[in-house]
Amino acid sequence: MDAAQAIQKVKTDKGDKPYQNVKILNVTVPKRAGVFEKLQILKEKAATRIAIKRLRQV
Repeated sequence: MDAAQAIQKVKTDKGDKPYQNVKILNVTVPKRAGVFEKLQILKEKAATRIAIKRLRQV
């Protein structure tokens, strides 16, 4: 499961604020990953950052 899916599955209250704190401990990019795979990982990482910022704004 990638980080964005994990954040989306966190239970929230009516104000869309999570009941638990969300932490991302590590993101690993495989050395043998091709350019497409690396871009996909970076895209997911950016989506995760946006999701975290939105959660903090609530």
